[in-house]
Amino acid sequence: MHFPNGEGELIVGAEYNGQRIINNPAIANFLARIGRRTGYASEEATAQILAEIAKLEEQRDNSIDDHQWKRIWGPNRDQTGSERWLYLQWKLQRMEAA
Repeated sequence: MHFPNGEGELIVGAEYNGQRIINNPAIANFLARIGRRTGYASEEATAQILAEIAKLEEQRDNSIDDHQWKRIWGPNRDQTGSERWLYLQWKLQRMEAA
């Protein structure tokens, strides 16, 4: 998780009753959940996903056969356009629900 202006270091260094609060699993999980919901990385990841979805939809509109049969998408280039589109839609929903 990234905080602007050094606030992250303040949280990491904060103590309660002589113990660092970041070492409390409940607090660490809470901060991670907030980071997934509102963090800068999630905005960037969402933008990247939406850009890829736009490319997939362009491919679909230009050649439905390529979109359904050519395995040229995904990190290993082993997904069809329709498989990749479905996966990215699912991923967006999970990111919004987190």
